[in-house]
Amino acid sequence: RFDYIIYRIPHGWMNSSSITTESLLQSIQFSASLFGAQTVILITPHFNNNVKTVDDYKAWEELNERIRNLVQATSKGATSENFPHVQLLMLDLGTFSAQFMRLNAQIIGMNSTLIQNTSYPFPLYRIGQRQKGFGKKSFPPSIAEACAKFVEPGTPTCPLNMVSYDGLHLCMETIGGRVVGGLACLMKCTENAAAVYTDLRKCESQCNRMFMEFETSAAAKVSEV
Repeated sequence: RFDYIIYRIPHGWMNSSSITTESLLQSIQFSASLFGAQTVILITPHFNNNVKTVDDYKAWEELNERIRNLVQATSKGATSENFPHVQLLMLDLGTFSAQFMRLNAQIIGMNSTLIQNTSYPFPLYRIGQRQKGFGKKSFPPSIAEACAKFVEPGTPTCPLNMVSYDGLHLCMETIGGRVVGGLACLMKCTENAAAVYTDLRKCESQCNRMFMEFETSAAAKVSEV
């Protein structure tokens, strides 16, 4: 028997449209029954280089919103048909990713016109090819996510930051403390077995604000090489 399941959805390997609320429910039910866990922590996917088009970007945002809505709508015992003995919590890595890219884009000097363009999301601007030794040529990293200095879209390469070296994987040396700290914080939320739903959601929100959100000054330090 396990106390917790940490569920990272394989976004990028799976099409976003196939990750429905129903499929999430089935995965949660199966894993909880298989491992006997009472708490499942869902991690919202961060932006990655599998998000290549405007439609992909919208699908990524919609997927994360589905996860947030599912967790917020579920309390322990409130939906007994789906979750007879399971608490759902969320680590909002998707919000961390979105906030970091916006702040990093500003810090490295990306043109504000590009950042504010609502018809073409700025994270989709990429360098022109893979970094040497990393990733695949057809999946170059986002400038806002992986670059420490601004280069024009399509430029062959850029100085890398300390958050993602290839636009897919996150550098645990830099953000691992946030992820581990956030998970530990969420686990702490469940220690009081009699905690009511509103208290659990409040605790979850505080954990995400503490570890998955950050000030501009913090983002500046993270983006330095």
